[in-house]
Amino acid sequence: MSVTRDSLILRITQGGDALSWEEFFAIYQPFVFSVVKRLGIRDQDASDIVQDVFVTLVRALPQFEFQSEKGRFRGWLKTIVRNSAIDWFRRRGRSREVSLDFLQTQKVFLDDDVEWDAAYCTQVLSFAMQRIKADSNSVTWYCFEEHILRGRKATEVGKDCGLTANAVYVNASRTLSRVRRKCAAFDSDLAIVGQPERASPSLSRDVSS
Repeated sequence: MSVTRDSLILRITQGGDALSWEEFFAIYQPFVFSVVKRLGIRDQDASDIVQDVFVTLVRALPQFEFQSEKGRFRGWLKTIVRNSAIDWFRRRGRSREVSLDFLQTQKVFLDDDVEWDAAYCTQVLSFAMQRIKADSNSVTWYCFEEHILRGRKATEVGKDCGLTANAVYVNASRTLSRVRRKCAAFDSDLAIVGQPERASPSLSRDVSS
C-alpha cells in the first residue's frame, strides 16, 4: 500500500498521539455515520453501528500493517462498516436474511468500490479544505475557491479582489498544493482536483485573455 511516511493512518498504526486520534475521529466518524444512515434507520441506531465500527478500528489499527496485497485503508474500512451493519441487524433478530444483497436493496453502496471511493475521497477532501481554509488569508482562499473550485477565469477573479491574473493563479496554485499535501497526509492514494489555468505566458494556457 502506498502511504506517506507521516500519513495520519500510519501514525495511528504506530501508536498515535491524542491529536492524531482526534483528527482521525473528526474525519471518519461523520463519513461512517452518513454511510450507515443510508440504511434508513434512526440516528440513535446509526450511532450504535458507528460506535461498533470505531471500537473495532481502535482495537485493530495499532496492529494494522500496510501491505499492498491487502488493499487500501478505505477498502478495509468499508469491510468493517459492512460487517458492523450486518451484525447490528442480526443482533436484532430481523426475520429476513441479512446479507450484502439486503444492504444493496437499502441503497447502501457498501459493495460498490467506485461509489464508496468517491464518497470517501469527497469526505477527506472536504475535511482537508476546511483545515486549509481556516489557516488561509481570505483573499488567497477566494482565489482558490473561485478559480479552482468554481472554474472562473483568473482575470475575472482578479477584478473582484484587486489582483492581477498572475497573482490569482499563484494564490490558487499554492493553495491547491497545500490541499493536495493535506490530503496526502490522510491518504496518499487520493486524486485531487486538477491543475489550475496557467497565468504565466510561458505556459500553454494564458488566463489573461
